[in-house]
Amino acid sequence: MATTTGLVRSFYGWLARRERGLQEGSFVFSKQRPTSLSAITKVARHTAEVLKGTAHEKRANYWLSLFEGIEKDGWLGELRTEDHCRLQIRQDLNEAISGRNLAL
Repeated sequence: MATTTGLVRSFYGWLARRERGLQEGSFVFSKQRPTSLSAITKVARHTAEVLKGTAHEKRANYWLSLFEGIEKDGWLGELRTEDHCRLQIRQDLNEAISGRNLAL
């Protein structure tokens, strides 16, 4: 599963590559690299504003919507098919151990 720390690192890695590629005077990115969710959402919002109308606008909006969603709904993680299966198996085992479902 992905972690918020991993997402923050990925975002800053992407942002650093954009900064190197856009060293023009009209593009000014924040030099701060905060890691709190509210602060990184602000950085993502600023990045989306700066990159509006460029080839990188779509990806900047992706990061912004991702961090806004996490801030709004909380971190839900990324569950893969295998993770769903493991969760179901754990749930079935817990029910069997607690005696609710003795047929297992």
